[in-house]
Amino acid sequence: MSDNQTQEAWLELPAVANDPNAKGTGVYLPFAGGSKEYLQDITYDDLLNNDAAQTYYAFAWVPHAVATFQQVKQPACTGRCSKTCKRPGCLCDRSIGQCR
Repeated sequence: MSDNQTQEAWLELPAVANDPNAKGTGVYLPFAGGSKEYLQDITYDDLLNNDAAQTYYAFAWVPHAVATFQQVKQPACTGRCSKTCKRPGCLCDRSIGQCR
């Protein structure tokens, strides 16, 4: 089962909770230790469907209400982690305990 690292608080934002078609950026690791990949302008439900079809190692959805695609791609993701990383667009690769 994939590690969904989407922050609950983002799903509860009025711009997201009240709009099932809210767009955002999907960020995922296809496998443990893999390189991070992105899906632009995707809904949360579509990201979940993509995960069901491809089974990502880890993924997160960052709504545009939180950060644009360019902002999501920008952060340098560093540091140790155990469950999630704080910055939008960063994923915790639990296989190595590092933010990517």
